[in-house]
Amino acid sequence: MLFIQEKLLGEDSVTNQLFDFSILKSVGLVPSIIVLIIMVYLLIKFLRIVFKQKQKLEKLKCELEKVKSENQRELNLVNKKINDLINKNQNQNSNVVKIPPHSFVKEEPSEPITLEIKKEVIQPEPEQNVKYYFSTPYLDNKFLITDGKTAPNEKTIYCISNDTLMLYDNINSEAMNSAINSMDLVIKTACQVINSKEPNHSEIRMVQAGKVIKEAEDYTVLEKVKVKFQ
Repeated sequence: MLFIQEKLLGEDSVTNQLFDFSILKSVGLVPSIIVLIIMVYLLIKFLRIVFKQKQKLEKLKCELEKVKSENQRELNLVNKKINDLINKNQNQNSNVVKIPPHSFVKEEPSEPITLEIKKEVIQPEPEQNVKYYFSTPYLDNKFLITDGKTAPNEKTIYCISNDTLMLYDNINSEAMNSAINSMDLVIKTACQVINSKEPNHSEIRMVQAGKVIKEAEDYTVLEKVKVKFQ
């Protein structure tokens, strides 16, 4: 009888040990499960960030392609105007009549003739205050004179009056957005930006007008327009 009791007590102790071991094992798995859940959460969050960044990159790529297409169209137009000017000059040169040297008649010197030269000071006529409107420089610090319009339109960004370069004071909202998205091509080629763009800024305003000089077929920028975001 005592032998049976001892055997039963031994089996109970073994059962208790197994039970305690399974509890410890279950408790040990809890941190691993928590770590696994955190890693899955972080992975999902990372994938969402990557997806959003990919969408932003695609949007920027589309805008860049659009700007590139517009600039290529304007560059082709400038090249066409340059070629037209070259052809015009060549035609003018071809129409010049060359006189051979032997066709001149040599005459004997005659008595000297005294000419009375009257000095007359000619006052230059004052230049009229004509304004020309431009959408963008065709080169850095260069406006093609033939690109100027005598009246503003929906693409007007700049205004030149005599030797003064100004930012047009009534820029179309679509033209303003296009200029901000293409700062290096439209704004910084003729303007000096004096502040940084903040998230709440939506337009560019002139702080101080610039200066230009007429050179051949161009208006060359001597002093850039000072502008700021607001």
